[in-house]
Amino acid sequence: MQVLLVEDEIVTRESARITLESLGYGVTAVGDGDEALKAFAQQDFDVVVMDIKMPVMDGLEATRRIRSSQGGQSAVPIIALTGFSPRELPNIQDAGINAFIEKPFEFNNLIKTIRSFAA
Repeated sequence: MQVLLVEDEIVTRESARITLESLGYGVTAVGDGDEALKAFAQQDFDVVVMDIKMPVMDGLEATRRIRSSQGGQSAVPIIALTGFSPRELPNIQDAGINAFIEKPFEFNNLIKTIRSFAA
């Protein structure tokens, strides 16, 4: 399974990348929504783990752009990973987010959520 991990906080990004790779996932890790769109244009992913609040381009805008892209990849499952609660982001589902994990998060919860989208 190929995972696009989009997280601006380097410690969180690297620890998630290492954990996912240790479980056999292929991981492309980037630091903002703009980098995510560039990676998304170059490779197919099975799931996207997307931070919401990031510099350059936030996760909601990146998700909207992924959803509006052409081709089958526009329907890729996107898991929000954020310090906001769902109540603080009422438009999160409108952007096309499929699942939501609040920070701080437990890796078991992240893995379980990713696996829920496995084909």
